[in-house]
Amino acid sequence: MKCKICFFSRFLFSVITGYFLTCFTLVMATETAEVSFSGTLLESPPCVVNSNRDIVVDFGDEVMTTRIDATQYRQKIEFTIDCTSAISSKQKIRISGTTTSAGYAGEVISTPKKGLGIALYHDSVRYSPGEWLNFNVPNIPTFYAVPEKNKNEAMSGGVFNAKASLVVEYQ
Repeated sequence: MKCKICFFSRFLFSVITGYFLTCFTLVMATETAEVSFSGTLLESPPCVVNSNRDIVVDFGDEVMTTRIDATQYRQKIEFTIDCTSAISSKQKIRISGTTTSAGYAGEVISTPKKGLGIALYHDSVRYSPGEWLNFNVPNIPTFYAVPEKNKNEAMSGGVFNAKASLVVEYQ
C-alpha cells in the first residue's frame, strides 16, 4: 500500500508542478512590447562649400623673397558656404593641413619650398590651422593667407604651393 501512496503522491506532485509551470510560462509568454525605430537619412551634407570646387589662393608671379615679412602679399581666401539645407544656422569651420612652427612666428601650413610657410589669419588675428571656429550662417568668417619666411632657413626663388582642407560642420 505504501508504494501506491508514494506513486500517487509523486504523480499528484508532478501534475500540480506541471500545472503551475504551464500557468507561469503562459503568463510570461504573453508579456510583449513594441519597439519602434526611426531616423532621418541625409543624402548629402547640409552645407556646400565653394559649390564643391577647389579654393585657390594665387599670390602671383612676383613674390620677392626679400619682401616676405608676414604682412606683404596678404590674400583673402575667397569661398562660399551654402547651408540652405542645414537644420540649424549654428556651424563651425576649420582649415587644416600639414603644419610646422619651428622658425616661424606661429603655426604655418607647410610648403615643399625650403624656408617658406603659409600663415593663416581670421580677420586680423593669427589663426592656428585645425582650430574650430563657431559661426552662424550667413555670417561666414573671413580668412587670409600670407607667405611667411622661416627665420632659421635660407629661401631661394621658384614656384611654391601648399594644400589645406576647409571643413564646415553643423552643430
